[in-house]
Amino acid sequence: MQDHRNPDKLNIIGVVTVGICGAVLVYVSIIALQAFYMNDTSAEHAQVGFTAQTDARNSLKASQLSNVGEYRRGAEASTFKVPVERAMELVVRDAMRDPANLIPGHPSTTSTILPVYGRP
Repeated sequence: MQDHRNPDKLNIIGVVTVGICGAVLVYVSIIALQAFYMNDTSAEHAQVGFTAQTDARNSLKASQLSNVGEYRRGAEASTFKVPVERAMELVVRDAMRDPANLIPGHPSTTSTILPVYGRP
């Protein structure tokens, strides 16, 4: 008795096609997940960076406000620092007396160059 079995007919082209398509699908899925993760975490990283900048800005602003907002003795023995609000009041008071005091230096009494016709 002879055994009559059907020979295996393996579709090589179909197996290779399905294998390549599966590999491409896995690769595309991994790339898509990485892109989603990077997009999702980039906003968080940016927020952390801005928070650090905000903290530095707030501490700098606080130190600057304390520097211009209080009475202190200057580095030299004969100088004193006054708050900005008080300094503005003093400038306005002095400007009401004599507005020429707003210009630093002495007022000009003569012209520096004599005017000549045709000279710019």
